[in-house]
Amino acid sequence: MTPPAPVPLPGISPVPISVRRAGPGDARALTGLRALMFRETGTEDGGPDAPWRAAAEQWFAVRLGEPRDAAAFVVDDPELGVACCAVGICDPHVPGPVNPSGRHGHVFNISTDPRRRRLGYARACLEALLVWYRDEAGVGVVNLHATPAGLRVYRSLGFGAPPYDAPPTPALHTGIPAFPGIPAFPGIPAFPGIPAFPGIPAFPGIPALPGLSG
Repeated sequence: MTPPAPVPLPGISPVPISVRRAGPGDARALTGLRALMFRETGTEDGGPDAPWRAAAEQWFAVRLGEPRDAAAFVVDDPELGVACCAVGICDPHVPGPVNPSGRHGHVFNISTDPRRRRLGYARACLEALLVWYRDEAGVGVVNLHATPAGLRVYRSLGFGAPPYDAPPTPALHTGIPAFPGIPAFPGIPAFPGIPAFPGIPAFPGIPALPGLSG
């Protein structure tokens, strides 16, 4: 894929933002931004030697080599290296009237180095990711979990409650050992509670991206 041309964002940054698609070689940088995201949402990341980091690096290295099922877009900084990222994967679901392909996208790991915030980097990465979903991945519906800091950007790109969530339904989760009547699997600890972010659970149709060109 040819990365989108640098796009200036009027009123945010006078310098055009150059976004590129990340590759397996960016796995360490993406893991570092993921750790930053955890810390800033109140989750202890375990420090630089935490076992999850090696597993995350391996995940990024493998999945970013699958060009139709996973993608990450980043902004490089001459001093900091990878300063911002947005990551997305595709999951197969049963086709339905709203999404005939059955392919759903899930956006996550939107994270920006604190020294380069409020420059439009996260929006630029997310826009590039949504164009990839629409033009290359064949995805008709995209979802994400939003933090309060990102709500304005996500809504400006068309994210909102899905049409089938009226009235809203609660999002539920549980650790594997907590299923009633099912014994705990060896080696799988109970998952601690995950705070529920004010969710914007679905993207209302990829072709409707406001302000984005193909």
